[in-house]
Amino acid sequence: MAKSLQALTFRRRLAFEMLFILTLVLSAAAWLYDWERASDRARASAATDAEVQVLALNALLDRYRSLPRLWAEDTQTTNWVRRGNLYALKQKATDWTYLSGAYATGVYNADGESLVWVDRESGRGRIQLLPDQISRAVRQGSLGRGSLIDAAGRPLYLFAAPVRGAAYLGAILVVVDLSQLEQQWVIANHPLVVVDQLGDVIVTNVEAIKGQPFAAASRYDRGWVTHQVRLPVMGWTLWSIERIDMGRGWVVPAMGALVGLVLWLTLARVFRRQIQSVQQERLQKSVSLRLERQVSLRTRDLRLEIEERQQAQRKLEAAQAEREQTAKLAAIGQLSTTLSHEYNQPIATVRTYAQNAQKLLAMGKHDTVADNLGFIVEQTERMSMLSKTLLGFARRSDSQLSWVDWQVSAREASILLLPRCRIQQVELQILGPPARLKADSIALTQVLLNLLSNALDAVRDTDAPQIALTGQWTEGGFQLRCSDNGPGVADAVKDQLFEPFATTKPQGSGLGLGLSLVHDLMQRFDGQVQAIGGPNGSGAIFILTFNHAQPASEP
Repeated sequence: MAKSLQALTFRRRLAFEMLFILTLVLSAAAWLYDWERASDRARASAATDAEVQVLALNALLDRYRSLPRLWAEDTQTTNWVRRGNLYALKQKATDWTYLSGAYATGVYNADGESLVWVDRESGRGRIQLLPDQISRAVRQGSLGRGSLIDAAGRPLYLFAAPVRGAAYLGAILVVVDLSQLEQQWVIANHPLVVVDQLGDVIVTNVEAIKGQPFAAASRYDRGWVTHQVRLPVMGWTLWSIERIDMGRGWVVPAMGALVGLVLWLTLARVFRRQIQSVQQERLQKSVSLRLERQVSLRTRDLRLEIEERQQAQRKLEAAQAEREQTAKLAAIGQLSTTLSHEYNQPIATVRTYAQNAQKLLAMGKHDTVADNLGFIVEQTERMSMLSKTLLGFARRSDSQLSWVDWQVSAREASILLLPRCRIQQVELQILGPPARLKADSIALTQVLLNLLSNALDAVRDTDAPQIALTGQWTEGGFQLRCSDNGPGVADAVKDQLFEPFATTKPQGSGLGLGLSLVHDLMQRFDGQVQAIGGPNGSGAIFILTFNHAQPASEP
């Protein structure tokens, strides 16, 4: 009996030591696993945000890149510069600045000296001499580019084009205020930094480092991940910096300690019972209790496994919803330039008619004033309709399927794409009988917007471009066919079109997630998507098949 008690005591001490070591090892391994997962999430978030912000920056600069060359090639402008008509140039520069939305516009002579300057700060930010880099470029007939941070700490980007007659006469300068991009970045919960070719910070949402040399490796090393995207045309680099968020990482070691304590107490109880159980009856009772404990532990493990699977399913659904929302915001970002033009045109018209109305009131012509006011109301209603459609599309989907009128979703998508259609002079037709489909209204609009946007990209270089969205009843349900007369889709890539990151567009024109998202959403609707070639090998046709559809007249 003494030897047995001594053996049990030794085994108990050894088991406790092994349990302590095992608890520490498993807790450390679980913590490191959570750290790697958090790092991967941070890297993916930084990469995605960097690509989105590069698109936003390029979209902002593309709005103004062609303006100085367009204005410099105007014959009237050339004559005014040659004759030194500063008054006419001042009036023209004022119109250029406020109609284009630029921060400032300047006219310079052949020596690079400022003749006329108009900015939104009453002339306080005037650039007296063209920077050497820009001056050399415009003298060679190229588009001059450059950047600087003014005395107020405002990041500016400069475009300049030469004014030429028989010889070089001067230059037109357009200044873009990048602080509006910084204002958008303020709401981001992580640093965003644009660094020029010299390593200095040009644009950022971290005020303390603006205009300073930037060293990402020394400033953000531990607890951060970085992702950089080169902007080769400007020679800049955009950094997206994400903090590694462990969230409740302390829970893993705490749970490990708790489980270790429970097992410690359990083992102590088992050993105590073994020491006290000399008789066979006590031994059998101990075995029975041990079996019951094992069943309880197994039941608990099964319950935890079920809960983990349910949690993983919820995370998967949340990730899918976030992916859909990101794709919608990316689509809105790609439409921002044309939507901005669509808003600026009626705003400028309203302003003109309002000014005319003031003059007509002073002249006592009230009937004409009423006509002007009516036209202003029409323009504001036009902007209101576009705003409501845009806000409705940007709203998060509730993921609940209902009976949706496909023609309503098609009209919403066409409203968002109407500015692009006007610019590309594309005829967009929506044909087919009314029907209601089992889908999510916002998600269906997103599906149609992705297909129609891809069609617009396809017919960009096509003479007499045409796009049609046609609905028709089939034996198995209802089909929507999106067709264009573009170059079509090669057979070699048809099988890969609906895979993530697969794209036929040039590099930098898209992430390749649009058709993948269309495929996933159609699966959610219990439908299918298919790509085929157009008639006679021209164009492409994307077919959406809905297995659940009913005539629009049914309740």
